[in-house]
Amino acid sequence: MQGGKVKALAVTTEARQPQLPDLPTLKEQGADVVYPGWASLVAPAGIAPDTLRILSAAINAAMADAELVARYRELVIEPAAWSPQETGAFMARDRAILTELVARTGIKLTE
Repeated sequence: MQGGKVKALAVTTEARQPQLPDLPTLKEQGADVVYPGWASLVAPAGIAPDTLRILSAAINAAMADAELVARYRELVIEPAAWSPQETGAFMARDRAILTELVARTGIKLTE
């Protein structure tokens, strides 16, 4: 966006982002959609519990680093460190939200 090759139209969050205060939300543009994007690190099903605990602890430690958190926020990403159980519950809720959004809007996948 800063180079002028891409123009942002709106953010998908409930409120405007402090890093982009002049960029309206989709709701402000008339679309009844709120969907903050997210990303997560996942492990294969059946991963050994001890391995999962070690990975989770390392990720949580990294996410507690002030420099890393500041960099994420510069990129308009709000970092969070959740347990594997919290992440799984979030993903289940997100799937339900997206299923409802697709049904309500009639979004279709095309090639």
